[in-house]
Amino acid sequence: DVAAAAAKAKFLEYVRVSDRVTQGGYKNDKLYDAVAVSPARTQLALETERGAGIRTTGNTVVATLGVTSVKLSTNPEQAFSEVGLTGCLDVQGVKAFKADGSSAIAATRLPRIAVTALMQMVPASALKDGRPTGWYLSKLDYPGGGTPC
Repeated sequence: DVAAAAAKAKFLEYVRVSDRVTQGGYKNDKLYDAVAVSPARTQLALETERGAGIRTTGNTVVATLGVTSVKLSTNPEQAFSEVGLTGCLDVQGVKAFKADGSSAIAATRLPRIAVTALMQMVPASALKDGRPTGWYLSKLDYPGGGTPC
């Protein structure tokens, strides 16, 4: 229960960081370092490149967030503890704009999008960049490329 609660809290922090990155025009993806490790971190860097020139307003709301799996490690230096999550992100209040001020929202965008995530407890010794031991987003997926929830 403790691991699941901590992993869920870090995922909620990831959502807030993601909103800050997009609201800032995708210019400061270093903010993701506080909440994500690769392969998710690499995925987020690619999304940042694709989003260049787009700015958002509003915040993503986590409508639901549940635990699908918990795998605790007895030796964190050998294998990380993991918590699988599934949720529903409500993006109705998020507006996206191109540099010229026109909308960057596709007509097919869903108001709520299913998401799955893998959170890992990563020791500082594995990070090698000064980040502290803690839960980090490791994998992020939008099933079906963005299915409703």
